[in-house]
Amino acid sequence: MNPRCSLCGKVSSALQQDLFNASLFCIDCLTKRRAEMILTTLPEPTDFEFHRLSEWEQTFLISIRQQYKSKNTVSEKQYDALEKIWTKMNS
Repeated sequence: MNPRCSLCGKVSSALQQDLFNASLFCIDCLTKRRAEMILTTLPEPTDFEFHRLSEWEQTFLISIRQQYKSKNTVSEKQYDALEKIWTKMNS
């Protein structure tokens, strides 16, 4: 019997363990959790560090936060862009 994703309940043999606890997640749910973490740690327009972002990154962040609020998801390309911005801000 294959394990189930801790969030969506999807049965899969390709689940990954969360680094912070022992829960297992499918790729979609794991990406969603990571995107949410990144979005909450990146600066808001009112934060001093927001100016470190390029104009494109600032616009992208504002847009992706609105999208995530309404749809609760990001695409793979959007997630990759978020990860690059997060890496830039934390280097």
